[in-house]
Amino acid sequence: MRPAAASAIPKSSDAALPTVRPPDLTVKGRPGETLTDILLRSGVGGLDAALASETAGDLSGPVQLWLGERVGSNARALERMAVRRRPGRQSVVERQGDGFVRRELVEAVDMTPVRLRLEGGAGLPAGLVEAGLPREVRDRLLDRVSGERLAAIDLIIAHQSAASGSYYGEPLYLGAYGMDGTFRRWVGEGLRPLGAGEAAQSGLLRPLPGPVTSNPGLRFHPILRYLRWHRGTDFASPAGTPVQAALEGRVMSAGWQGGYGQAVRIAHGDGSTTLYAHLSEIDVSGGQTVPRGAVVGKVGSSGLATGPHLHFEWQRGGATLRPAFGPLTVGASSLEQRATLQALLSAPFRLPPDRRSRAGA
Repeated sequence: MRPAAASAIPKSSDAALPTVRPPDLTVKGRPGETLTDILLRSGVGGLDAALASETAGDLSGPVQLWLGERVGSNARALERMAVRRRPGRQSVVERQGDGFVRRELVEAVDMTPVRLRLEGGAGLPAGLVEAGLPREVRDRLLDRVSGERLAAIDLIIAHQSAASGSYYGEPLYLGAYGMDGTFRRWVGEGLRPLGAGEAAQSGLLRPLPGPVTSNPGLRFHPILRYLRWHRGTDFASPAGTPVQAALEGRVMSAGWQGGYGQAVRIAHGDGSTTLYAHLSEIDVSGGQTVPRGAVVGKVGSSGLATGPHLHFEWQRGGATLRPAFGPLTVGASSLEQRATLQALLSAPFRLPPDRRSRAGA
């Protein structure tokens, strides 16, 4: 493609795209094609194709075309052409009299990552396609978990969206929940593994990394102001810290539970139940089966709580059990990695904006 002379390219910056009708064509270039070749192949008249290409300069990517009246038996006039350079920026070439002018349109860009939870098994490839992930990203994810019997995956992926369209970037986090109770994680550039699988037989998984501030027993309640039996274990942790299921099980309840505030109760195969209380956010729903290590919510101070913390209970037959936790194995070897992992896992589950609008239609 030939670069245009600077004097032939008037530019301006706009907050948003003007309201126009949908394009008549969206065309991708073929190997070795110039922009003029693309326009001619799309039915644009020869003079318009040459002038518009000269004005556009060296552009790449899919080209949106708005066509006008016929200028010959097999050609039409070009009214408008748009090429997206990157999220938030478009180059638009529009007819002005007998020639064309180019404008650079600038849009606000949402950089919030997209977080998805997909069922494992044979339906995983189809789920990745339905989520709209690019082929190269799908192939990379499937390569990571090939040969594993999965219950589900938890995926966080970079995403940029603007009014003119959206783009996926690199995967930032992958959590794979095995059917055998194992849980593997990858994070960061190239999806680096975070360590060996976390086997279910190691006992209760510590639900979060904060220190224990209170164990089961008689204590003076800081809000009710009298002695009462404390049925659980309290962990100090900042608001928003992800809370993980201590054992695999089925969610009995997820919602407001009186003094517990926002809470999740899970029933386990050994007849015991675990409770996660005073949450600021709940990430599971009643009846859902969750693997050990699944994020069930975020630390908060809902209900009868003086500040952000997790109240955890383990019970069997109505009796409170004193938990003995295995290590919280996230595989991160430094505080920086832990902080990065915590920030990623604080992201809500969401679809990209274009798919959310279709889901609500």
